[in-house]
Amino acid sequence: MVEKFLLLTDIVIYIVGALLSALTINVIMLMVARTFIGIAIGADSAVATAYIAEFAPRKHRGKLGIMQQYMIVIGIFASFIVAMLMFLYLPKLAYNVDWRIILSLAIIPALIALIFRFKIPESPRWLILKKKYEKVKKDLLKFGIQATDSDLNEAYNYLYSLTKNRNKETKGVKRAFFVSALMGLFIIANGVNIPLIYGPYIISSLHIFPSVSNKAIANAYAIGATAILSAVMVASTFLGFKFIDIAGRRFLALLGFAGMAVSDIVGGILYIENYPIGLLMGLAFYLIFLA
Repeated sequence: MVEKFLLLTDIVIYIVGALLSALTINVIMLMVARTFIGIAIGADSAVATAYIAEFAPRKHRGKLGIMQQYMIVIGIFASFIVAMLMFLYLPKLAYNVDWRIILSLAIIPALIALIFRFKIPESPRWLILKKKYEKVKKDLLKFGIQATDSDLNEAYNYLYSLTKNRNKETKGVKRAFFVSALMGLFIIANGVNIPLIYGPYIISSLHIFPSVSNKAIANAYAIGATAILSAVMVASTFLGFKFIDIAGRRFLALLGFAGMAVSDIVGGILYIENYPIGLLMGLAFYLIFLA
């Protein structure tokens, strides 16, 4: 119940943030509205992953847990394609459409998600702790999982013991929390949003592509190049999706952080040495290892 309630709450907060963004009257209101959206997205990333993990069989848990991230990078890629097509085929609309309309469009997929979330099953853990076994059996059958009363009683005893002792913060629990919190912090702090949000501006400034007098076409080229970078990210996330349960999370995390560091250093050096294409390659490999 808690996870489903949080998933519904997250999406409502997102809708409110998108609506306030469209109706904003000053900068402060816009910042507050975007903060609401940031809170909703941040909370949703954690809750959605935990919710998926509850239903996932152990041998596929990593693969299914990464599915939420996979959908995010596909959405980023799709947004760049839409933007590129707008500049190519509807340049007047791209420059003249009201920014409030652009911000308010986020409400549409959010409302669709809200409708579907009302239909998702309750958390099995919560249902078992409430001894609603028939409901648990019905929900698990949707995922091809059959459970008997003895299975659920065993699960209840295990979960009850965890609930009873969950306030005991052992050294192992503190260490795991500290390590995972630092990983999340470093992933955000290392500049993940720079190549995605500012990609078109960075690529335009490199003057890699032939110069054109039409500003809309020039913007389409830059956005298209960033779309290629995001497509690389989608493909790399798929590799993580395929190998996370085989290679393991720790190995992939170490490989990812090491690869990001090398990509940043090499890309920066090549740019300083007047090889603009080197910076573009650095961004590409950075996104590969990030994903």
